[in-house]
Amino acid sequence: MGVNIRYMPSASGLKGVTNFGDTVLLTSQVLPLNVLPQQVGDEKLKVMPQKELCAAMKPYQDLEPSPKYLNISQFEKNDSGYYIQLESISCGEYASGGALGIYFKKVNDSFLIVNRQASSIN
Repeated sequence: MGVNIRYMPSASGLKGVTNFGDTVLLTSQVLPLNVLPQQVGDEKLKVMPQKELCAAMKPYQDLEPSPKYLNISQFEKNDSGYYIQLESISCGEYASGGALGIYFKKVNDSFLIVNRQASSIN
């Protein structure tokens, strides 16, 4: 999953702005939090419920650029593979950021990206 700024809008706001440093904050309302990884490759992830996560980020909301967290907003499995939508989004009433949708399939012991789409969230 590594955070790739080239493909995900607003990914630069995921690290370094808050007291979590290089750890990316991660949440999801579509998957149980206990199945989410604590690390992917070199990326450290701190899995938290969204409400708790936004409370921890509240002191940093007025920074520019605003700090972001990673949200798994969609996860679907079908006959041809999987779709996951990740959001790099800020907390607050007028949340903004970016979204990355990835279609992939499992080939032997690996996952192959079939297609990806990116968009901004304003």
